[in-house]
Amino acid sequence: MNPKRTFSISALISTSLMAIIFQLMDMLSYGRAMFKSDDPEQNIIVQNIGMLCYIYSTIWSQLLFNYFSKIDAAIISSVIVESLPFMEENVGKIINKHTSGLNGYITNFIAILLICSVGFGIVSLLLKYGRAGHLISLIPKAVVNGCLGAIGLTQFPLGWSALVPKGYEKKYWLLCTIAIAVAVILFILQFKLAGADFLIPLYTLIIITLFYGIAFIFVGASDRMQYLRDNNWLPIKEAKILYPNYVLSRIDLSTLNWRSFVYNFFNILTVIFFNSVHIAVNLPAYKISTGVNFDFSDELGTQGFSNLFTFIPCYFVACYSIAFYKAGGTLKIYGYVSALAMILIAVFGLTIKGYVPNFVLSMLPFVMGAGFLYSSFYEPIFTTSIYEYSISVVVCLICWLTGQYIVGVLVGLGICVAYYIIASRRKIALYDSLDVIESDNIKVIVVDYLLCFLTAKRFVLPEYTDILIMDFSRCQGVDWLGMDLIVSCCEKARKVYFIGSPINLRVKRLKDVQNLVLVKDYSCLYFQMSEDV
Repeated sequence: MNPKRTFSISALISTSLMAIIFQLMDMLSYGRAMFKSDDPEQNIIVQNIGMLCYIYSTIWSQLLFNYFSKIDAAIISSVIVESLPFMEENVGKIINKHTSGLNGYITNFIAILLICSVGFGIVSLLLKYGRAGHLISLIPKAVVNGCLGAIGLTQFPLGWSALVPKGYEKKYWLLCTIAIAVAVILFILQFKLAGADFLIPLYTLIIITLFYGIAFIFVGASDRMQYLRDNNWLPIKEAKILYPNYVLSRIDLSTLNWRSFVYNFFNILTVIFFNSVHIAVNLPAYKISTGVNFDFSDELGTQGFSNLFTFIPCYFVACYSIAFYKAGGTLKIYGYVSALAMILIAVFGLTIKGYVPNFVLSMLPFVMGAGFLYSSFYEPIFTTSIYEYSISVVVCLICWLTGQYIVGVLVGLGICVAYYIIASRRKIALYDSLDVIESDNIKVIVVDYLLCFLTAKRFVLPEYTDILIMDFSRCQGVDWLGMDLIVSCCEKARKVYFIGSPINLRVKRLKDVQNLVLVKDYSCLYFQMSEDV
């Protein structure tokens, strides 16, 4: 049943609460880790600044995305959290080398965030008006997959720093055990209860309730909260209400250092590049889950215009937007109101943070990291070739060990192009022509070239038909993207016949497609068709 498209107070309250819960959790987990200082006292300050930067940029981006978007529903937008650990680790180190003092660090870091945001916006607009948005989806999947795996690896240090901010000690063994157990259970539940919109907030609420219930039973009443803080179960309490001036007072334009920008040039390009990849995944996922139609190019424009005005790169969050839509967020007004409601997080979020257990703050980074690794290195075992799986591993290791994602991308692209050159020279034995005449209910696709990321644009998906014949007998090879296109074709017919054995073909993946029949040669094809027709 589709959500109602009439205004409802209950839907307004439900969607606003959902947005508050989602963004509060992200602010406490990712916002606090945006900046880092080795000085314990300064680290508390930069964590607070990071949380404020996160939530105010998220509020502003949600207002902008809902304004510019042509999607006929409210959507959720936020800071691109996947890139924050990379920036803190790589951009932050360079800034520290060329600036002095806390104000210099914050000023230069925010300036680079602003450059990344504007650059991301400009690239999105160039893709929109250059009608080149489809190029994003043609990047070799093995390369992107390896980079996503590296992003997953960077989530674990982030979660660990939230769990034991002052370093591990033996007395924290129980805390760490519980943190791992809580994260593993949530990771499993996400698969067992796929599509459960309130899973993460409800699970978090249950865990926090159990924690305080047990604490009130086993910890003495006189010093209960202080005991929990002293033993690292809870963060340090800060009874503060912070306003934007807390950040603005740290910005000192006289501390801007050109070396911070020059030496971060490739890091900035890396952030812009990988931020651009998200839209190729997020928008199709939203469309499939909600059934809401929209133009891909229009939403590139939404992303572009919005990021010109947010000082941190932001994007359309598919998983939150899907839950938002199913909870009744079908009208733009819900998106605007929920954005304004998040001001409560900005004002009172720091106070709330002091009562959220550290193992809960570490939970989301741990689960997100595990999710990236699962989708990057476990699921592809059954869907891609050893050759492309190896490329993903190599790219992941290069990105993770060097911290330079652009190096991993260039190496991965080089390997993929080399494969294309070598495989395209493969000689194919001559076959007789396919003796099948197309009709209203029979369509034929002949691929006599290497189907990969460089040639994918030549492959045109047909209109729906009764019988589809895919002749790959003259195809030298396919890559991961080519396999995706073949599988997508199977949705365009009642029955699909596939003939050919190009290099890299994942036969097991094709056998899992119910309406596809693998045939050895033309004679087998004619026999199968005679029985079917």
